[in-house]
Amino acid sequence: MSALNRSKLPGLLQSLSLMNLIYSIEFTKVNGENRKMTCRGGVKKYVKNTGRPGGAARPHNAYVNVYQMNGKPGADNYRAVNIDTVHSIKTCGITAEITPEMLIQVDATTQAQDNVVVFNAA
Repeated sequence: MSALNRSKLPGLLQSLSLMNLIYSIEFTKVNGENRKMTCRGGVKKYVKNTGRPGGAARPHNAYVNVYQMNGKPGADNYRAVNIDTVHSIKTCGITAEITPEMLIQVDATTQAQDNVVVFNAA
């Protein structure tokens, strides 16, 4: 399992949509319930007279529109997922836990003369 910074999640979801890949996403719903959903982005079927599906997701907010893969095919399977509440995402056999903050790479080096370990944040 690997870690992914939350700020990179919108770009990842956009890439998955462009590649037309199916992925599993775990997030917290508005009512506080955790949910795991198999979905796909970039689906335009069942959408009438608009350039994009759904209504909640806009470029300026934290929502992304996805098409839920389970259930009967139809327009009712579009969902808006708040990317601020995503816990993990799995695609192509790789699971990534979403971290709330940037991961800092730490370089631990030992200075021989003082036997002191120095941590340098990259």
